[in-house]
Amino acid sequence: TSDGIAVFFGPTSPPVEIGNLVQIDGIVQEYYGLTEIGYQDLVIDILNRKRPLPEAVNLIPPEENLRSLEYNEKLEGMLVRLERGLVIGPTHQGCGFAAINGSSPKNRIIARSEASPVGEIVNILNYTDAVCSAFPQVSVGEIVEGINGPLTYEFGQFKIVQQEDHSISLQPNSIKTTPLPKPLEGHFSVATFNLNDFFLPVADNNEILKNEYEKWDVKIDKVAATIYDVLHCPTIIGLQEVGNRDVLDELVRRLDKLCGFTYEPTIIEGPDARGIDNAALTNPALVTVEASQLHQRCDRTLTAVEDPGISCLQGQYPLFSRPPLELQVRVGEEEYSIFINHFKSKRGGEKETAPIRMAQANMLRTIIEETTTDELARRVIVLGDFNDYEDSFSGQELTRDYFLVNILKALPPESRYSYNFGGASQLVDWILVSRDLAEQVSFVSIAHVNADYPIGWQDKIDGIKSLLRSSDHDIPFSIFQIEDKTEKASDSEILEPTVVSKVVEYAAPLIATAAVEDVEYTAPPIVTAVIEQAGPDSFPEASDEAAGDSVRIIDPKIIVTLSIFLALLTLLLLGVKRAVDQR
Repeated sequence: TSDGIAVFFGPTSPPVEIGNLVQIDGIVQEYYGLTEIGYQDLVIDILNRKRPLPEAVNLIPPEENLRSLEYNEKLEGMLVRLERGLVIGPTHQGCGFAAINGSSPKNRIIARSEASPVGEIVNILNYTDAVCSAFPQVSVGEIVEGINGPLTYEFGQFKIVQQEDHSISLQPNSIKTTPLPKPLEGHFSVATFNLNDFFLPVADNNEILKNEYEKWDVKIDKVAATIYDVLHCPTIIGLQEVGNRDVLDELVRRLDKLCGFTYEPTIIEGPDARGIDNAALTNPALVTVEASQLHQRCDRTLTAVEDPGISCLQGQYPLFSRPPLELQVRVGEEEYSIFINHFKSKRGGEKETAPIRMAQANMLRTIIEETTTDELARRVIVLGDFNDYEDSFSGQELTRDYFLVNILKALPPESRYSYNFGGASQLVDWILVSRDLAEQVSFVSIAHVNADYPIGWQDKIDGIKSLLRSSDHDIPFSIFQIEDKTEKASDSEILEPTVVSKVVEYAAPLIATAAVEDVEYTAPPIVTAVIEQAGPDSFPEASDEAAGDSVRIIDPKIIVTLSIFLALLTLLLLGVKRAVDQR
């Protein structure tokens, strides 16, 4: 058991200071996992002052989750330190960041599923979240020293509360850049970008808050700079967390000067309580938007969604607070169905909200099956913020039986992430495509310009920082070849993904920016390290040595044929065994 215990003062504020020897009378309670003495009937007597503190325990939690919980539980409330830490989660708005012990061989913790081992993560909080101006703004990959304070527990994580009289020293990390390519003729680019509360700051009377408008102006400039300098003005951009048509039009106006063309915006307002919606920007010189619609559905899964636009049967509820936005578009001579999504967040608890995301994935699959013709089903792009691990049940549902393919799984493990929560990098933003369309993928990457960098940089518009932290999500990006019906590669042909090898060979953190010379890539068609599938939603983890190397493609038809053959063989053997047993 621990030698320390937390004391909750409640509305009172006893005049105690660090180093006081105290006698406490009160009631021990558990507050969401934290053992504490509550403020009800709390009596604190100061017996002595300026007593020396016990020596801090050097914190080295193990990797395995349950062992880490047991390890930290024995130190809860005690004075601990992290002598030398490697930052793996940037400074966030809660006045904290995450690190691991500097002696660890890892440079990042990536969570692929709920069961991923993340026990090594140490979260650090400022001694107060009321004033954070002096708290360091740290990026992933930087070294910190001087972490010292009591170990507390909140929101499912153990955290060190950094003491006011201890300063944190920082070894800054250099910013590395690598460019994303522009699509060649006969190709088009697609990106998905969660803009993180992309709406004007307004009061209850809808008047713009003037003191907040300057920050908004910086944010929209950073978003525009990211789309132009980092992504080279993609042909199609799926957007999440857009406030309304007005802010989308303002973004279009600023991009008009940069991109040299005027994006066509598409947004249909949905029922989200915060007023955030899915939207799209398309290049009208290359894309014709033929139709768009929201797909709200009812389901027996209990949600808190209120949607006056749909009437559900008794015992059913509106399923999506941000209904999938479908665009039917024409690029060249081909038609595509694009579904832009923003699934239920984990606010309210990861396990508690998982059934809603699973129901949304199941319904999205049904919607795609019901609304796409046989011809359109060959060219489906599903993208957005799915608020879930890449190997979650919702991800498995969408890729089951090769219904869709997560083309981001072609990337090396160390770069396959788009979000950072509590120090765990995760791939929550996906680009999924129909199996046939996967053969037309020429390039795939993730622009790591946001998730690794501190929230304090969201207001920076100087130099390279202008392209960093425009949002809290990184940006998946892909290039597709428009199908050439006269020269189509055979299903069994293996094509070398030379460009992917060239571009994805990098060390984290990566910033993809156009500040350097444009990259050209070999044209038709490069099947970018997409799928060596051994089964539904099963992908190999590339070794460190193989990162960036070609990943060979196995034709799914061959796998299906082999599976049928093995099943028939198994039935034959069982029949022979039964005949022998009967004799």
